[in-house]
Amino acid sequence: MTLHEYSIIGHKRSEVGRYLGLVSVALAPLITGAAAWAAQLPFLTSSLRGKMLAFTISTGAVYALLYWLFNRYGWRRVDKILGIPDLGGVWKIVGKSLTLEGEEKYPWTGTLSITQRWDRIAIELQTTQSTSHSETASVLLQPDGKAKLSYSYQNHPNMGEVELNKHQGFCELVFDPNRQSAEGHYFNSLGRYSIGRMKLSK
Repeated sequence: MTLHEYSIIGHKRSEVGRYLGLVSVALAPLITGAAAWAAQLPFLTSSLRGKMLAFTISTGAVYALLYWLFNRYGWRRVDKILGIPDLGGVWKIVGKSLTLEGEEKYPWTGTLSITQRWDRIAIELQTTQSTSHSETASVLLQPDGKAKLSYSYQNHPNMGEVELNKHQGFCELVFDPNRQSAEGHYFNSLGRYSIGRMKLSK
């Protein structure tokens, strides 16, 4: 899966970036000073002591490290404070394709895999017939604690599925506050016109 940018409605990433920058400015000289202090330890070789005395770390390097750690792990520790729903994981899907009148045409099953970072996301849906990958996405944390995930995708039929065409579509899912189930709907166009509903569970 290819991670891509996504929007988090109501969350300003620039503010988090500013705080990371302030922490980086404070940490960089402290780390350099700690290396200089450690260089005085008596058991160090003269070669290692010289390297530690010459060691410096830039604010940019500290910021890059902090950003990577926060983007990969840190945001999940404060997701409720930041208002960022953690939707990552593998979800089981029970879906049904509908007619334009809302009547069921046929059922289907699959899996939805969500890989989520603070600044990027990737959504992959797999069935026995095809695989779809997200292209754009947005997340909204609702006042009742539910989370809405909206995303566009491109679907590729598996080899041998001659009756299916490559197509684009849009899906909207609402996850429960405990992030253990979700319900939503989808529609396909530009290659295959169809609509449907689906339920997710972990």
